[in-house]
Amino acid sequence: MKNIYIYGLIDPRYPKIIRYVGKTKNKLNKRLTDHINEARRSKSNNYKLNWIRSLLFEKIKPIITILEAVTENNWQEKEKYWIHKYKNKNLTNTLEGGYSGGIYTVSILQYDLHGQFIKEFSSIEEACNKVKLKRGCITSALQRSGLGGVYQWRYKTDEIYPKNIGQHVTSRFTKVKLTDTIKNIEFYFDSIKELKHNFPIFKSNSRLLKCRNNNLLYKKRFKIEDIV
Repeated sequence: MKNIYIYGLIDPRYPKIIRYVGKTKNKLNKRLTDHINEARRSKSNNYKLNWIRSLLFEKIKPIITILEAVTENNWQEKEKYWIHKYKNKNLTNTLEGGYSGGIYTVSILQYDLHGQFIKEFSSIEEACNKVKLKRGCITSALQRSGLGGVYQWRYKTDEIYPKNIGQHVTSRFTKVKLTDTIKNIEFYFDSIKELKHNFPIFKSNSRLLKCRNNNLLYKKRFKIEDIV
């Protein structure tokens, strides 16, 4: 009988912070390779894959560690336990675990089209009920464009990465403004990284930075500026 493990994925720069919880019957190295290959090949933009891509961009690979050895009889309960334990500490899981398909509550933030904060909601369900939008509209906004209805939506995640420690890191975490010159709409982001997460059309980081630094339009449409 194969061993079953509940495992965690970790940013090696922050070894005390679990970013993803999963379950596997395979060897840990094989499961880690599967995650990395999925991030490289998949066109999906879920939170876990974007986090892994951000590490790969920095030529860093996540670390995989065993949280608990489990059995066929209790792995579902244990996976839910570990996800619940870390869910408010930068965890990238969006399901509560155990193949339940249930979404655990994670806070999301609502902004207007100019990037001005409006309100924090404790879950997508609460936002849907209050703003009268379909769940798919907000979920798609969180995972792709950032736009749902006439609002911008973002997950509430703690900023754990250091700022102002060298020119390269500083440039990545400078607040930026994105202007759609055709629709004449402005969007505000805390970093280039966040901009790319919300707008997957910006695939080339070097081109994005070149447009920003030389005041050029990206795809002859988008203007990127630092906010001082």
